[in-house]
Amino acid sequence: MSTATELQYICDEAGETVAVIVPISLWRKISSQQMELLLIEGLDSGDPIEVTEEWWNEKRDFLKRKLGSKPQ
Repeated sequence: MSTATELQYICDEAGETVAVIVPISLWRKISSQQMELLLIEGLDSGDPIEVTEEWWNEKRDFLKRKLGSKPQ
């Protein structure tokens, strides 16, 4: 039996790794680190903008047009 910090590798009949079982505590740590990197990337992505109701309406209409829907 493995401990909660060990990865478990699942292999097919040929011995090729087809999956990995990751302990939930490690999964949460990795997910948290990925989220932090995405947030930092967003903060470093350019000059800040003011997000107003008008901005949301324009963004929504743009996305609807891009997806082929009719604007409101």
